[in-house]
Amino acid sequence: MFDSAFLARKPTPRGRILLLLAAIGLLAGLGRDGIYAVTGSLRVALDRPNDELVIAYGAYGFAFFPALVLGGVLVELLGIELALTFCGAGILAGLAVTAVAWTLALLTLGRLLLGAAIGALLPVATAALAPWTPPRERGWAMGTFQGAFAAGAALGIPLMEFGVLVGSWRVGFLLAALGCVAWLVARQRWYLAAPAAADHDAEDAIPVERPLPVAWRGALHLLMLPFSLALIQGWGVLLCEHWVPQYLLDTWHFDIKLSGWVAAAMALALVLGALVGGFAADRSLNHSGNIRSAHQVVPGFGFLLAALSLMLLPIGEHEGAIAFWLGLALFGLQAAGTMLWVFAIDIGGRHPGISAAAIGLGLLLARLVSPMLLFGLGRSLPAVLVVTALVLAGFLSFRLRPHIELPVTVPPQPDAAAPEDQAAAEIDQLLETPEKKRRA
Repeated sequence: MFDSAFLARKPTPRGRILLLLAAIGLLAGLGRDGIYAVTGSLRVALDRPNDELVIAYGAYGFAFFPALVLGGVLVELLGIELALTFCGAGILAGLAVTAVAWTLALLTLGRLLLGAAIGALLPVATAALAPWTPPRERGWAMGTFQGAFAAGAALGIPLMEFGVLVGSWRVGFLLAALGCVAWLVARQRWYLAAPAAADHDAEDAIPVERPLPVAWRGALHLLMLPFSLALIQGWGVLLCEHWVPQYLLDTWHFDIKLSGWVAAAMALALVLGALVGGFAADRSLNHSGNIRSAHQVVPGFGFLLAALSLMLLPIGEHEGAIAFWLGLALFGLQAAGTMLWVFAIDIGGRHPGISAAAIGLGLLLARLVSPMLLFGLGRSLPAVLVVTALVLAGFLSFRLRPHIELPVTVPPQPDAAAPEDQAAAEIDQLLETPEKKRRA
């Protein structure tokens, strides 16, 4: 069985940290996708057509992806504890504004706030886990957080539909907002930014000390590969979420949005990909003791599995086959993506915000510059390019170096001999003074 301090029967400070991060991840997922379940009620309540609602929904993405980078910057500028508080308060504000929105402008504002807070939460939560997780538990901890976020996204639609059945589309958002209030209270009572502030056995976690400035020349060289892999992983997710549904609709007239099997397979694949990927990495590390191979094999396998599943997808003409291959592709991409965030902890050292921001920058650029955007959804070239990139990413993953931390600039050490020489001279002077007096 997997032995982890996070799974101890008696609650520990480390276990409470993981519980807090999983809880806010779940709430973030609820707020992200729950809006799609109340589109009909929103259209009636706001008296707006679907086209305008789609624009308001899209405000989430405009804030989410830039915040993936800004969250890491917040950690470096404000510290982990304050940045995490801002994320929780931002999610609360986004849910509350959405719940009380009576105009399209307020709905758009709520989606912007929610997107910015959730986007920043991913690098901030990564940095928050860093001081509490020794290498042997990083995969499981990050997989739990990522899995909770994916589970929240899957549960958001049923929660909001329950609110509609109760009587109002606002109920689900109000319940989620109340959950955020409870989370902020629990964070104030339970959260500790560093193991040094708690009495527990986290002797192998990262010790707390004043961080030295990063040596950017060496750091950029180390961050280039995980940044590139995050870019490719973002392309793979885009292919599954946008190109594949359009391909199925144009080729076989199969609307993926109307299939409960496909939707369930995609949701389950994201949750299992995070949990299984993190668990497998930790098991491998505990068995081999080699962090380099343990944290390389899961992303490598995930990228290659996603590429193989996407290549086999066209042979499936039935709903079950489509659900299986598409779910398997998302499973591999989620496992690889989870380990990239773990890699940010591996190399981050005292600066996990910087390494997490590099992963976020790759995901941001994946949305801004992608084969799907350049060549369109109706052509096969984007799929060929992305699948080829996934294969390349699978092999490049075995060149990751999780055992090397970001280099820092060490300040020049003061000359230790000078004070000693000065003290010796003073002693000699004191000893020579009586002798000189006797000679005089």
